[in-house]
Amino acid sequence: MKRGELIRKVRAASSSRGLGWELVRHGKEHEIWACGPVTVALPRHRELSPGVFADVRHKLEQVLGKDWWWK
Repeated sequence: MKRGELIRKVRAASSSRGLGWELVRHGKEHEIWACGPVTVALPRHRELSPGVFADVRHKLEQVLGKDWWWK
């Protein structure tokens, strides 16, 4: 999945649930994003590997539910 697409999907899913999706800080190779109480590190690559996407999806399921990334 492309990084920009993931950011757009999380922003839409979090706003529909009344949560924020905001950039916490820039790192050297990653950016730290927060969705409610959950923080995730996103690498600065255009394309996210399937493992990184699965990890981010799993962390965000805690606050967004199981089906947030399908929409």
